[in-house]
Amino acid sequence: MEDKPTKKKAPPPRYPDEMRERAVKMVIDNREDYLSEWAALTGISKLFGISPETLRTSVRRTQVDTGSRTGLTTDERARLK
Repeated sequence: MEDKPTKKKAPPPRYPDEMRERAVKMVIDNREDYLSEWAALTGISKLFGISPETLRTSVRRTQVDTGSRTGLTTDERARLK
């Protein structure tokens, strides 16, 4: 009996930084046009073809990096690694 080769999971797609930045800016700038932040994330993520959770993570990271949300910035996280 032959062993079946195991399939490796493909890494998640990487979105270009410019596209991610544009999507994040749209969420931040247009949040008031939606009933909730999640509605903004899902609506805008469809425009860019990315998952709402990926966009949510990027929005949170941007908010921390700009000081509008508490947490470790990207630079601080890099230094800790």
